[in-house]
Amino acid sequence: MIKKLIVMAALAACLIIPFTAGAAEVGIGYNIQTEAVNSLNDIDEASIMQGLSVRAWFDKIGVEGNFMWPEDNSLMAYSVKTMYAPFVTEKFKGYIGGTIMDIEANDGFLTNDDENALAYGSFIGAEYKVFDDLGINFDVIYYFQNDKDNGVVDVEMEEVSFAFGVHYYF
Repeated sequence: MIKKLIVMAALAACLIIPFTAGAAEVGIGYNIQTEAVNSLNDIDEASIMQGLSVRAWFDKIGVEGNFMWPEDNSLMAYSVKTMYAPFVTEKFKGYIGGTIMDIEANDGFLTNDDENALAYGSFIGAEYKVFDDLGINFDVIYYFQNDKDNGVVDVEMEEVSFAFGVHYYF
């Protein structure tokens, strides 16, 4: 339960802080993420996660919160990303960052920690502003996770994932 509360608190912070701290840009959007290379699966068995996303930028520092699920709705995932953009132009941001994702069986909102797993990762990405208020992003993420096998989610994983998102900025 502690792991779940930490991820949920970080996700709530991604939603609340931008509005209270005067973020330069706050966007809501849609996110698709797929496994590219997984140590446990072949590429033919790659899963696709899709979901809702909130992203905020404070100059070169960004945060993003995601709620995702696979096509078969067998799992739910909550993730939080922190980003730093060393390369910024008027239409483009190149960034690096870290992420944490809570993966659980889709049998209840706050299942106990024996039925979920935390994955951690680092990533590199880019966001391009098609219009002043519409951005598209692409990330390459390296996830790792080594919880003991609990029979519910893929564990002891190392994978490279690709994420694609579209955000409308207010």
